[in-house]
Amino acid sequence: MTDLVQQAVRLILHGLMTEFPAQLASTAIAALAAGALRAWRRQRAADHTKPSAPASNQ
Repeated sequence: MTDLVQQAVRLILHGLMTEFPAQLASTAIAALAAGALRAWRRQRAADHTKPSAPASNQ
């Protein structure tokens, strides 16, 4: 029974030390990409809603 518990603890630690950091990194990259896309869309929408300068009568 203690071998089973030790094996389970080893698997959990292995997962935390190898898989979890990779998942955090990929989640961070996805969040940065989504934030950049959202900011780009907001800027693009703001550019389209700006009033244009009035035409001069010269």
